[in-house]
Amino acid sequence: MEYTGDKDSPLSSVGHNAIFKGPDGRDWITCHYQKDGENPKFGYDPIEIKNGVVTSPTNGPTHTLQTIEIK
Repeated sequence: MEYTGDKDSPLSSVGHNAIFKGPDGRDWITCHYQKDGENPKFGYDPIEIKNGVVTSPTNGPTHTLQTIEIK
């Protein structure tokens, strides 16, 4: 099992990441998420990139609904 950042997360693994600029102007990361024995699902989370360091303000990957506000 891979650590996902949230000890209460039902996710067992994440992978195949890609970073994109969202319609809200923020940086986001996409990847597939998976629970043990289930088919992978698509997910995304906001990220911050400062001085070349990527961090997750949500301590992601999250397993809850995420929304992108279009400005």
